[in-house]
Amino acid sequence: MTIRTTLSAFNTRVDSLLLGISATVLPMADRDLAIREAVRRYNRDMPRRTAVEFAGDGGAYYLLHGNIINTAESSQDEGIDLTSAGSQDKLAIGFTLTRRQVVREFAFFCQRNDVTVDGELVGELFTDDGAGLPESLIATAVKIDIDDGAGPPEGRYAKVRFYLENAITLPAGDYHAALSSTGYTYANGTDEVVLGVQQGDTPTNNITEYDGATWSAYSTDSAGILEVIGSTPGWEGLRGAPLGVEYPAADLSSDESPVRLDDDTYEIFMSQEGSWLRFRELRPSTSELIRINLAETYIWQEGDAPSIDTPSQDFDALCYLAASKCCMRIANKFGQKHSSTLGADVVDRKSQGEFYRRQGKDYEKEYKVLLGLDKEQEVGASMAILDLDLEPPHSQGFLFHGKRTR
Repeated sequence: MTIRTTLSAFNTRVDSLLLGISATVLPMADRDLAIREAVRRYNRDMPRRTAVEFAGDGGAYYLLHGNIINTAESSQDEGIDLTSAGSQDKLAIGFTLTRRQVVREFAFFCQRNDVTVDGELVGELFTDDGAGLPESLIATAVKIDIDDGAGPPEGRYAKVRFYLENAITLPAGDYHAALSSTGYTYANGTDEVVLGVQQGDTPTNNITEYDGATWSAYSTDSAGILEVIGSTPGWEGLRGAPLGVEYPAADLSSDESPVRLDDDTYEIFMSQEGSWLRFRELRPSTSELIRINLAETYIWQEGDAPSIDTPSQDFDALCYLAASKCCMRIANKFGQKHSSTLGADVVDRKSQGEFYRRQGKDYEKEYKVLLGLDKEQEVGASMAILDLDLEPPHSQGFLFHGKRTR
């Protein structure tokens, strides 16, 4: 079981290193920032190593980060009103993940029909009950105001994005993205939020509606316009490169030897959809596995009690680095010029700043010692050439050894 360390636990340890420096000198918000900065540095120095496996599909491109699901907006030809009570209290669009993915955000194609529409929109993710209906709530996204810049525009359709405060890893399977509201009172023709769908060309119906008690398939066959953004586990964003790619992935139970590909057999390819692993000539089949080795960063799980799953044996090292960053903040504070009627006060502040700067460097050294990063680099052989060809004092050169012969 993964052990998570809370931000408050880090704070307690850092406070003990700082020996009770008051919040008037270093506010709690700055302490929290110092701890988060320490984790970012730790992610560069000691990233988590991970391996991700997935089956081939006979093609050359495999999405690493970007649009897992992206229905063409041009297919929208109708709209379904989102109500605030009874039928259509929630509207959901079904989608399928073909392999394990980390879902980070999703978007509906919506519009509103009035300048001011009160309330907030809610985005949720549900599992599928096996019969094409939403079943269990997985995650709730950050709410957005209906009539501010992030909400649906007036009189035209646009993507309305919902962000998950904590990204969620989902296995391959069927899911539903649901749209609902809070503080919104639906009035037909005046206060409306409309979900864009396709109803022409006999689409496969993937829209379900909720009446406050049960889910059911929408009465008219409709295909929702949905975008889901996520990534292969261990891949955080558009940038990055794998530590290595193995194909076909060795079967450990059969004692197979790994087949590690040379760097020139694959590349990271960027498109409007996201970043992809592209094989230059290989085409993995559906019966073969691809294994990618990655350096994965540790991510804070936000909420009322933010926490992170950094290794417990590195807890002290992280606290020393956070204390170092706290000291640098205090040093900058005392190092600033302050007007004072007493010159001694200015001198004292300057000496305090120098003390905390030195203390910060000492804490950083301890961080490196605890992680084994303090090994001194070997100093290679070196040499220097110095021209000792000096002119005599009279600046006329030498009698038998002029500049042209030297």
